[in-house]
Amino acid sequence: AAAAKKPIISASDSGGVLGLVRHKETGWICEPDSFSLAEVFNEASRDNTSVHSMGRAANKLWLDMGISWPTTIERLLP
Repeated sequence: AAAAKKPIISASDSGGVLGLVRHKETGWICEPDSFSLAEVFNEASRDNTSVHSMGRAANKLWLDMGISWPTTIERLLP
């Protein structure tokens, strides 16, 4: 999502991806249940300006962190 300039929606128990999510800055962190996820989707559908802003912020953080498929593969392979 961040690479595509989209905000990230993640559950609070999602592990590593939470390093990219700053709640309501680069996306949303919700509880891992259908009600919480539905609330986030409803909020996102009502506020297009915030969605675009969070997507740009997520992409900036992604780039600032130097994350890419080539660097990820390089770190994973010996």
